[in-house]
Formats: sequence, structure tokens, C-alpha cells
Amino acid sequence: MKQLAQNILLGLVSCLLILFLSDKLLRHIVTEDGIAITPNLDKELFTNIDYIQETSSNEIGLRCKSLDQYPTRQTATLVLGDSYTFGIGVNDKETFTHLLHKDNNGFYINGGKPGAGFIDYYQILTHHEILPRIKNVVLCVFANDLNNMPDYEYTPKMIPEKQSPTILPNIRRLIHQLPKKHEDFYKRVEREAKEQNITDSNFLNWKNRIPAYIDVAIKQQTINEAFVEMGLLYPQYYENIIEMKSNESKVKWNNSKTFLDSIDSICIQHDITLRMVYLPSPIQYDPYWAERTESHPIKSGTILKPEYLNSKAQFTEQLEEWCGHTQTPFLDLTEVFRNHNHQETPTIFSIDTHWNKEGHLIAYRSIKEWLNN
Repeated sequence: MKQLAQNILLGLVSCLLILFLSDKLLRHIVTEDGIAITPNLDKELFTNIDYIQETSSNEIGLRCKSLDQYPTRQTATLVLGDSYTFGIGVNDKETFTHLLHKDNNGFYINGGKPGAGFIDYYQILTHHEILPRIKNVVLCVFANDLNNMPDYEYTPKMIPEKQSPTILPNIRRLIHQLPKKHEDFYKRVEREAKEQNITDSNFLNWKNRIPAYIDVAIKQQTINEAFVEMGLLYPQYYENIIEMKSNESKVKWNNSKTFLDSIDSICIQHDITLRMVYLPSPIQYDPYWAERTESHPIKSGTILKPEYLNSKAQFTEQLEEWCGHTQTPFLDLTEVFRNHNHQETPTIFSIDTHWNKEGHLIAYRSIKEWLNN
């Protein structure tokens, strides 16, 4: 009996030792998730049909220098935003945030995150490594941030708490990081179309309308697939932003406002000055974009109306009203981009709708002048 107890105890100790050593090993193998992208990238190249982008990141996955180079006291300006702020398509030193950073003694933090929305902005602002360092926040809201919100009631209290890095999450993260076979684009879209009760004939009509050069980019995985599938799966994507007539849009705006209120409260609590900049979608200012892309978004079913080039988006009006209520300085870049000659000097890429170097320069000059005044 005594020998059995000793064997059980030895077995338990051995299991605990194996778990401990495995966790230590996995911490070195597994890449920690970054705030925006993978941490510690050094001039990593990303290839798209329109560009080759050089990207670096710091220790927490932001596209800026190491936070150790920022004073821990409140001095820096955090620029929150999505892929436009992050700088998809341009190199590290070509983003409007980096240009502001150069002009202001290096105290600008690029808090841009591809695919982000108000929930992400709240999480980045409240990150324990960021909040103590910042004195100002420039919240750059892009047109599609509304669509990135849940279509059911959602509040900051509902955000899942980040778990401690134990062995099981590390194993799951390691499995997630193993190379995966890319699912065929058309098969995935067909499956999602069936889930939305979209008929086979509508799927085939959509597929047949996609230009040949886009089809090649899809197969080479050098294009944002979401941009192509939109015409079939989310034809009212832009309509929901510009007009906000659907009940879904209203729910998403209420959620957006809830997170904006929380961001404003945190800034007040920590004596941080909050400002907001609206970044318009190219469908609101560039009349030549559809021509350059052979109108393939329209051909594939995306609803784009000519009046979007001249009218004011309902989403913009809601943001402006919120800023007026909270006394938050507000800059709308829509007219700035509408006044630019896009035929002579395009501000976006030929197919991808993100800003090129010219687009970032326009944003930088406008935001710089606004901040100085």
C-alpha cells in the first residue's frame, strides 16, 4: 500500500513537471498574438495585386517603434484606426501617422489595426502598456467601422477577458499557427451563400461577372477576398453606411455609440484629450475608381449609387452629432478628398481601395493643419 502511494505521488509530480516544462517550451515556440499584427516583424514583405508592402512591428504588435522609446508619463499621441490608419499598401515610413510622428518629436503611436472597429479601439486604448503613455487620442473612424460592429446589443462588459497564458491556450495557439491549406474561395463563398439562402443561379451569375484579372488574383491569393465576395454576400454593405436605413444599421450605431461613450469616459478619467477624424470611403469621393476597376464591384452586385459622391453619409452626421454632444473636436476629410484631382493623381490603388502614398500625404497635411490650429 505504501509503495502504491509512493508511485501515485511520483506520477503526479512527473505530470506536473512535464506540464511545467511543456509550457516553458511552448512559450518559446508559440508566437504571441499582437494588438494589431504579429509582434516584432522586421521589414516583412506583404504582396498584393497592387503593391508590395514593407511592414515592421514592435513588441506588442503595433506598427511603430518600441514602446520603451516612449516616456512612461503621459506625452504621446495615440492614433486609433483601422487598416487605413495602419497603412495597408504603403511602407512603414509612408503612413500618415509616421509623417505626423516625424513632425512632432517622435511621440505618435500608430494604433491602426486592419479590420478594426470601435471594440478594437476601446481595447487598444485601455491596454496596460499604452494608456499610461498617452496624452492625446486621435480616433480615425473609417466609413466601414459601422459595419464592423455586432448587429445585436453589445457593450464593453461583454468583451471576453484575456486569459492567462497557460499550457492549454498555448497548445491551441500553436495548432492555430500551423500551416493550413487555403480553402478554395469559390467553394467557401458558395457554402456561405447557401447559408444565406442565396440561390445557385445567383451564385453562378455573380461568379461569371467577375473579371478575368480579378479571378487570377483570387487564385494567386493577392487580393482581399472580402472585397470580391461583397457583391453576392453583402450587396448593401455601402448602402448601410451611407444611408443607415436598415434596423441592423441602427443597432450597430447604438453599439458604436456605447463604445464611443466608454472611450470618452476613459479619456476624461485619465486627463486625455480626445479628437475624432472621419476617413471617407473612395465611393464618396473618387469618380474614377469604378472605371479603373472595370466597375467589377458594381458588376458583381455591390450597390453603389452616383449620389454617394456628393451627399453626406448618415454615418458621418451621427458621428458629428456625437462629437458635438461630447465637445469632441471633429474633422471630416470627405470634402478634402473630393476636392482632389483623382484622375490626375489617384489617392488609392487601382483595385485595392486603400490609400497609396498620395492618399496618406493628403491625410497627413490635413490632420497636421487641423491639430496645429
